[in-house]
Amino acid sequence: MRYDSLISFVKEGSEVYDPVTGDYIASEPVSIEKWANVSDLGEEKKALVVGDLSKKAKVIRLDGVFKDSFDWIEYDGDKYVVT
Repeated sequence: MRYDSLISFVKEGSEVYDPVTGDYIASEPVSIEKWANVSDLGEEKKALVVGDLSKKAKVIRLDGVFKDSFDWIEYDGDKYVVT
């Protein structure tokens, strides 16, 4: 299996209160890039798992386990959440 696609695991930046301005300031999201094997989810599985055939769905396979926490995955300029 080829791990030829670069994906990013993205963790949302935290918000910190700034007493000078009185606003919350969000830090930049942190992303970790990994090489993966990415393929489309079949129509039959997409209907079962996602329930909507018009939504984008991918199968991502990694070499090993990714143990860090993340909020979404970026691949090819699109955001994906884990189902």
